Parts: sequence; C-alpha cells; structure tokens
Amino acid sequence: VRTSLFPELLPSSRTRATVFVASAWHLGWSAAAHARLGGYLDSWGVHSLIPQLALTKAWTDTLLLELEYRYYRQSKAEFYQPVYAGLEPRLAGDMRLGRITEHAAAVELECQLSGRRDSFGSLRAVGRVELTRLRYEQLPSEAIFGKVFQLGLLGAY
Repeated sequence: VRTSLFPELLPSSRTRATVFVASAWHLGWSAAAHARLGGYLDSWGVHSLIPQLALTKAWTDTLLLELEYRYYRQSKAEFYQPVYAGLEPRLAGDMRLGRITEHAAAVELECQLSGRRDSFGSLRAVGRVELTRLRYEQLPSEAIFGKVFQLGLLGAY
C-alpha cells in the first residue's frame, strides 16, 4: 500500500453482479434516442450506477451519426482508505476501489462500406472521439481529462 509501510491485504474472493437495461425511441427523420442504465454491486461494498443517453441519426443509407453522454458514479470498497493510520484487517492501495465520478461525451460516425449492416460479409468504417472527466473523489488530485480517438473497421461473418 503506497500510503503505509504495510502490504495490501485484500479479501480472498469477490462476488460481482451487474445489470443493464436499455430502451430506444424512434424520433422520426431517421433518428432515435437511446436510454441505457447499468448497475454494479460486489461483495466488497463497491456499487455503481451508469446512466447513458444517445441520439443517433441516419443521414443516408450508409452514414450513421451518434452523440452520446455517460455518467459513472461509484462508491468505495468497505475497507478502502486513501491513507491508513495503522495496520488494518484489510488494506488496499488501488485508488480504483475508492469513490469515483466520471462524465463522458462522445461523437461517433459510422459508414457502411459494403453489404447490409451486421449481415454476413458486411464491412463498416467507424470513427469515434470521446472526452472524459474522471475524478477520484477521496484523493486531493485534480480531475483527469481524457481524449480517446478511435478508428476501426468492423466486419460481420
């Protein structure tokens, strides 16, 4: 553990459960709204809630645009502390076991190059830009800003 002279002492097992529900609404004009809600719970006391909203618009038969926002909020593990005063029954040095909040926004553009979407032999090109703001709430550090750029080819077989 970075904040003490003692090694990490974690439980020997961890039971995890996740749930995810989603819905979509056709808005007309070849557009749709998507609402997604994810949840996580484990035996270490960590739980999270992950709501997402997305708007998609088909500009042509081959061009699709998506705008997305995701919020992530996580509680801390029952035994996690950023600093330990002494030897505890459980010690964790991983800040990812602490309270976390994240905001993420993304823009994705997809172009169907061949075939029908998700049909055998189809090929799509995808470009995505995502901006995130991550904060480890129990640490005095500043928020972490991330920029993710993705380019890819997706084929169905």
